[in-house]
Amino acid sequence: LNNPDLINDELIKLKIRELIFVLVNSDPNGNVKKIFGELFHLRKYGFEETISTHLYEDLNIADLAFFTGLSLSSFKRKFSETYGTSPNKYIISKRLEKAQTLLSTTDMRITEIAYDCGFNEVGHFSKSFNTAYNCTPSRYRQNELN
Repeated sequence: LNNPDLINDELIKLKIRELIFVLVNSDPNGNVKKIFGELFHLRKYGFEETISTHLYEDLNIADLAFFTGLSLSSFKRKFSETYGTSPNKYIISKRLEKAQTLLSTTDMRITEIAYDCGFNEVGHFSKSFNTAYNCTPSRYRQNELN
């Protein structure tokens, strides 16, 4: 520090590393190491939290498996154990429940509702809704208004 002209970014990085090394190695209880470990530990999301976060996005099962850090087969197995049904059935039912709520409580267009609920095709949304509720989304909305 007597010669500030000699100080550069690389020297500062080296000195910080030395300081951390000295702190970690001079702590007999390991508290400093634990603090640094928690400071730089990436938060891992739980399986159910990951599913609920991405439930209404236009993602396929392979994408969800990737986000949970599991292979496709492990993902399907864990999903069935956790939710008691297949990923496709669960996701479709949750998306349709949301669509049902939006049809009843908003004046959003059916196309907007379909995309908002994670369907990438309105035709697929209408067919799935009709299969689940025995009426089209527009008919459902009309019945709710009356």
